[in-house]
Amino acid sequence: MRQLFGVGPTDQRTYTYYREDALEGGVASQTAENAEKSKIKFNLTEVDANVKTIAGFTVVSRQLLNNLPGFWSFLTKRMPELYYREEDRQLFSGSGINGELSGLLAAIASASTTETDMLLAVMDTIAEIEDTDEDVNTLLFRPSTYMSLLKTATLNKPDVIVIDPTTGRLMIAGIPAYKSTAVPAATGVVGDFNMGADILQLTAINVAVSLEDDTNFRKNAATIRVEAEVAFPIFRPGAFRKIDFGATS
Repeated sequence: MRQLFGVGPTDQRTYTYYREDALEGGVASQTAENAEKSKIKFNLTEVDANVKTIAGFTVVSRQLLNNLPGFWSFLTKRMPELYYREEDRQLFSGSGINGELSGLLAAIASASTTETDMLLAVMDTIAEIEDTDEDVNTLLFRPSTYMSLLKTATLNKPDVIVIDPTTGRLMIAGIPAYKSTAVPAATGVVGDFNMGADILQLTAINVAVSLEDDTNFRKNAATIRVEAEVAFPIFRPGAFRKIDFGATS
């Protein structure tokens, strides 16, 4: 999911930010010389996003680590893959307690669509967000939902849906769709992922090895750990909607 959200650094364990609510006023032309210009009023709520540590470890023998060609290379790829899988889950469904991030789904509103057709429900939701002057740049679904949309649209609505010839990615109304198992079943997330939320890193993801952990020295074992410290501020919840396809189908 890091390719969808912005990723940046932080040097604080508690990142305090302002969440944008309704905007009043706006930019306009000055009506006459010396006339008062248009006022913009940001309605902001102060929110804290706490840095959370997401980590895991495994223990292997030093002989395996030293003697099997490519095993270290395997671990440096496989351990981050497992990390990102858990980070993705927390970005969407994190409880905000027991050391977890506060996930996006709990912070955003449900789409108001009453369409029973999945593709039409997505199109309704795009319109709902864009009618509030927000930009929709990402559609996100669980793989099974993504493929159902692709199958249904390909068979019944070929003019609405497009397959990008370069990436093979599904596009609905010109907006790219992505799939992830981090999204709960029968759920879709639509919104401005670029401006709506960021992943902030106090410590970037890293894979480290220790030969002295616990009884490693006596047993010729090695502990391999993957870890990162991240926060997830959601700046503009109104830039997102969640779709319950169980309710629409």
